Amino acid sequence: MQNIREPTHAGAWYTDNSIKLNKQLQHWFDDAISDGIHNNSRSKVIIAPHAGLSFSGRTAAYAYSAANISQYKRIIILGPSHHVYLKSCALSPFDAYDTPLGTLSIDKEINDELSSTKAFKRMSNVTDEDEHSFEMHTPFIKKLANEHDIKIVPILVGNISHEREVEYGKYFAKYINDPETLFAISSDFSHWGSRFRYTYYRPSRDEPGGRLDKFDDVDETGDAIHESISGLDHEAWDILSGALKDPKETHESFTKYLSETGNTICGRHAFGILLSALHHANRDYTGGSVKWTHYAQSSKAFSPTDSSVSYSAGYMTM
Repeated sequence: MQNIREPTHAGAWYTDNSIKLNKQLQHWFDDAISDGIHNNSRSKVIIAPHAGLSFSGRTAAYAYSAANISQYKRIIILGPSHHVYLKSCALSPFDAYDTPLGTLSIDKEINDELSSTKAFKRMSNVTDEDEHSFEMHTPFIKKLANEHDIKIVPILVGNISHEREVEYGKYFAKYINDPETLFAISSDFSHWGSRFRYTYYRPSRDEPGGRLDKFDDVDETGDAIHESISGLDHEAWDILSGALKDPKETHESFTKYLSETGNTICGRHAFGILLSALHHANRDYTGGSVKWTHYAQSSKAFSPTDSSVSYSAGYMTM
């Protein structure tokens, strides 16, 4: 009997009605297509958010629209841990993920390969069920896959060091070179506001920044807070856009950027693992590119007492 993970966030973070969900996803995909985002047979990495679909669903569609799902056997999803503290990475204990649109099997062969390295822990059922960074991607995958039998490999990424990111990247390098494997980075970008303990602000991208207290006034001659947040996120875009030119240098630059700004990109360690995997795959990325297709914020912050979460969509071709 299969051990199937139920869609624990359906009915709260997104509709559990399959007809409504299908229409909602199709609407967002249609928006992306009308903006010129089409599936690309060379897509290798998808970058998409994982908030409630009313907040980030449209952005996620702008990422997944670039993937020709039918050409892959599996999607390795690297997502951050939101509920348990990990100093490593962990694999799913389930055989499949259920969604309101149907079931997605987990690639047990890849799970077993990674488990054999002894570098990966195994999530408990409860940990996997509580985590949303994988589940929020599954409706998009299932919608695009339709009847195509594509499997998923959820990888829970803990709070690991730069050195550990390098180590884990080595385990995924072989899959970068596998034409039947697609990667998905599940990540929101800046989480801004006192409830996230992050109120970094800079008047412009070229000026130094610092922490805002709730009684601080923002100089009207500088950027609004939401503009400062956007500038921080787009600086991350600019750095990550160098991934295929020099992944090792990009990894170092991204780590430095995070240290200097403290930007609360929850998938930062997933990005680090990907950059290490790109480096250790030791392949020629000439002709490849990193494309960013959509950016949104849950709300526009104007005051230090406001809060917002940012969402980015992108993809890499090889």
